Amino acid sequence: MDEDLGECLILKTFLKKDPPCSRSCTHKSFPSYHDVSGGRGCWVAHTALCILEATRVKDDIIAVLNKRGIEWKTLILALLLHDSGKLSKDYTSMNKPRIHHNEVSAQIAYDVLTALQKSGYIADYEKNVVSRSCFLHMEYYLWRNMVKGGFTTINQITIPGKIIELADDVQKPLENLELILKEIGEFDRLICLTISEISKISQIKLRPSTYTISSGTSHETLLKILSLQWFMLLFDNRASSARRNVNFYWSEILKEVTRSSLEANSCVDGVIRFSDRLLSRLRGKLTPLPRTWSLTL
Repeated sequence: MDEDLGECLILKTFLKKDPPCSRSCTHKSFPSYHDVSGGRGCWVAHTALCILEATRVKDDIIAVLNKRGIEWKTLILALLLHDSGKLSKDYTSMNKPRIHHNEVSAQIAYDVLTALQKSGYIADYEKNVVSRSCFLHMEYYLWRNMVKGGFTTINQITIPGKIIELADDVQKPLENLELILKEIGEFDRLICLTISEISKISQIKLRPSTYTISSGTSHETLLKILSLQWFMLLFDNRASSARRNVNFYWSEILKEVTRSSLEANSCVDGVIRFSDRLLSRLRGKLTPLPRTWSLTL
């Protein structure tokens, strides 16, 4: 397995066997990220890992989600759709896509969930909350501005009407993702229909008014968006940490930090070094740890 497929290796560790998509792997055509050498990683494995990270702490977070009026299925939909913009021709064929993938993901989410809403599978608020969370999942550093003013980044938004085409063979990675979700037990009719709706899309038209936050966004809706976004960022960061290789995966780093914690008892400098290491290596990935969590996968 290629060195840059840490996501696939961690997925294999989770499943305790080769992922069901091993023989039909689409990572070369559908990467999860770009670096100077081009597309790297695997979109399928990254998306599946995000969902697996959520299931790992489901018992610990579901009460928090419910308190905000967010259902478990809404979080899974958001994780499934948050990087759907990476299925575009623009992303799969270029080192630096002209349109940020989170904006494309937001429009795909809005269009897909609109279709599901019309069929009665989801509530209206889910379409509005999920699409906006997808748009904001790359904008966590502006959360203070969002809370204060109810607006998001204007300078990132493209001119309304921009046409984005999805890759011609987008069905292949979606089929692979479906295989993994069946394997981990997070596949039901709603997820099936969501994947099916994505596969029907050949192109989308960007309409920022459908997925951005305006001054008219209610406080209740904004709380749902920000709550969902927080969890999306946590699981996205954890899944992304596997990209370089297994040793950089967040729980492997936590093991390393834990082993080195003994030196923190020796002196004040040891405490400082331990704290700095913990924050620098695990920022955005540490909480929440499930009550049943251990230092093994």
